[in-house]
Amino acid sequence: MTAARWPRPDFLRPAARAGRLAWAWCATGLLVLAAAGLEGQTAWAERQQALQRQARAAQQPAASARGPASGDATRRSAEATQRAAEAARWAAGLAQPWPAVWAASETAPASVQWLQLAHGPGGGLRLSGLASDPAAAQAAAQALHQQAPWQGVTLASIERLPEGQRFELVARLAGDTRRPAP
Repeated sequence: MTAARWPRPDFLRPAARAGRLAWAWCATGLLVLAAAGLEGQTAWAERQQALQRQARAAQQPAASARGPASGDATRRSAEATQRAAEAARWAAGLAQPWPAVWAASETAPASVQWLQLAHGPGGGLRLSGLASDPAAAQAAAQALHQQAPWQGVTLASIERLPEGQRFELVARLAGDTRRPAP
């Protein structure tokens, strides 16, 4: 027998060659990696420059304290003053008597359902509620008036609704001469 007629079994099948789509995906992935690497390198360089500017700025106030004040230093001090004033406004807003505000809403009769509580930075308090009858709204106003920090408590409005009486109470803190509306 000749060698050409013998069967040739292929136990190690050759792998299929990658198609064009696989090479396109590979090229796209490499381009994305290259772009990300360039962007990362740029970000690192910007970070280093920012750190150097920060180090120079930290050394500059010591130098400007020895020499005459420049326009840049006066601008920075004006910005610092403005930030301090804004921080003081925020602190004043947070320094309200919050226990008295919450206690005001809890002193109402059980038949009152509170809908809204608004407390302004000027010390004004506005409570909106729903009551079964006008007497319950009057009782809520009287209970608020009897609390120590509140003065000028008024029943601002009453509106008749199918589910009851919608009312609004307005009060201000004792010692506050501004309008009670928040």
